Amino acid sequence: MNTIQRASAALASATIIFGAATVCAQADERPALAMAAGSPGVAVAPARIKGSLYTQVPALAQIAGMHGTATVQVDLDETGRVTNAMVVRSSGSIVLDRAAIKTVLSASYEPASAGNVPVAGAFDIVVDFANEN
Repeated sequence: MNTIQRASAALASATIIFGAATVCAQADERPALAMAAGSPGVAVAPARIKGSLYTQVPALAQIAGMHGTATVQVDLDETGRVTNAMVVRSSGSIVLDRAAIKTVLSASYEPASAGNVPVAGAFDIVVDFANEN
């Protein structure tokens, strides 16, 4: 578990579901494409989220009127298990960045595949924290 993941776990006890956040995901197909590059005609499917993501917006962020958008890169193994999650574009707030990490770590994923064979890959998720005060 890396430093941000440990910090996110510690932050979990201080967060509540409060406020609004929009989550959209965009698969990074590079790992699957790299594997399939030498095989013309191989169908490539990007990694994707199973079900819905639920974001817990920290009360501190809501009260302080914080808002921003964080992009988190999630690395998956061939089974869809998260092997790493890191902020690749900060929201400008460490509190919101940690909440974004927590959001993506709580989700389930289907791995990328090349020719119906699951492969490890990366998955970028954009979490937009909008202040509705």
